[in-house]
Amino acid sequence: MRRLNPLISSPLPFQRYKLDEPEFTVLDIWGSKVLLDCNSLAALLLESDSEIQQIKALAPAPDVLVTWMPNIVMSKAIGFSSLMFDLGGECDLSCEYCRKGDYPLLEFDIARIALDRYYNPGNTKEIHLVGANPMLYWDFIIQLHAHLIAKVKDIPMPRICIWFPGTELRPKRLVWMSSLGFSFVVYIDGAEEHYNGAKSKSGQNAWSLVHNGLKLMRIDDLPNRITLLSRTSLVKSSESSMALAHRAEALNTLCDEGYASKVIVDSLDISEAPCSCGAASSLLVTDVAGILSDHYQELAKWFVRRVKEGRPAREATLERMILSLLFTGPLASGCNAGMDSLYIGSNGQLAPCAKALASGITFGRIQTGGMDESLRWPWMDSRVYCNDTCMRCPIRWLCHSSCRAVSDASVYCQIRLLQAKAALYILCNTTMNELLHSVASVREMHNARISTKEQSS
Repeated sequence: MRRLNPLISSPLPFQRYKLDEPEFTVLDIWGSKVLLDCNSLAALLLESDSEIQQIKALAPAPDVLVTWMPNIVMSKAIGFSSLMFDLGGECDLSCEYCRKGDYPLLEFDIARIALDRYYNPGNTKEIHLVGANPMLYWDFIIQLHAHLIAKVKDIPMPRICIWFPGTELRPKRLVWMSSLGFSFVVYIDGAEEHYNGAKSKSGQNAWSLVHNGLKLMRIDDLPNRITLLSRTSLVKSSESSMALAHRAEALNTLCDEGYASKVIVDSLDISEAPCSCGAASSLLVTDVAGILSDHYQELAKWFVRRVKEGRPAREATLERMILSLLFTGPLASGCNAGMDSLYIGSNGQLAPCAKALASGITFGRIQTGGMDESLRWPWMDSRVYCNDTCMRCPIRWLCHSSCRAVSDASVYCQIRLLQAKAALYILCNTTMNELLHSVASVREMHNARISTKEQSS
């Protein structure tokens, strides 16, 4: 047997809870068997079934040490660490899988009121602008930045991140945003042949528009602040265009060429409206595990191939699981939505996130008084040990919590389990030294731990 995560240790502070659930589970990781300690997240690659009994014989009492994320309720006094504004509006592309029709444009006066109420210079670190294409509304961006400058004074500016399809860029504007530390998330479906569902309203080739945009953004150190995001719709995507590994390789190739630094290949868009500006609440696919299992197996194999070849491997959802298995340990709550992050819809609605807003979960509206804490408080608690369904799940401390923003969280749970299996597969087939060489997030976390130990000693 081989210990897959020798560096794992439970973080402080601790809270102790008594669990009646099974402590160990054996996961079939596409041909390999991994024994996972459900409480500590320690993982062992098994060579024979007899090893299971040997480990269970040494099992400690069913207690678990987990971190506890306190609920943040005094939003007006404390402020949110992240604010996300949905600008709504029109888009210059017409993607077959995206929402249909145009959402109202967020008025700047509404955004200004939201900033005045929920932005805290000492706590708010990020401002996100999403919508159809925020770059179409340059005056809004200028006004937002000017208002922030007036508020922050001598305190460092929060990072402004724009989520958009990589179009409608101007060189002078990019130079200005780059100099001010803006970051970007660029929607890009994958390779050119998988971008045929995105059509420009002007009749131009959508891929060439996005690729030209990435070329314009290759200035100074801006690519280090660019994330490429590929979303997959199980409802309207073909089998070939849905392939996660193919998309990941296409986006990693763009990173290798110097266009960006991070990649997200998201399979959570399983509704009619996968755009980040709002996803439909009715999930149309139930057998997600059956549809996506082979895709995640191929994605994990692709990740291993890149690592074995000594090439950078980037895919944020898998990296998150790998980091949890290697470094973080059990965590009782992983979703900050509604606690220290706030979503402001294009109609002024206040919600924890885009999916929650699409599901009708709101905490009030800017135009009618703002935050209603009586609506917010019952929704906020995402602690795993308060959810009976989560406590029956073998990866409860790795997933951190199910999605509270959708009516059928089991669909998302299936995907989280596949992501966990993919991460364990990667650990089964790579070494720590190989991961340190090829995965930047693992290298950064490892170096941070070493630095912390040196400072404490």
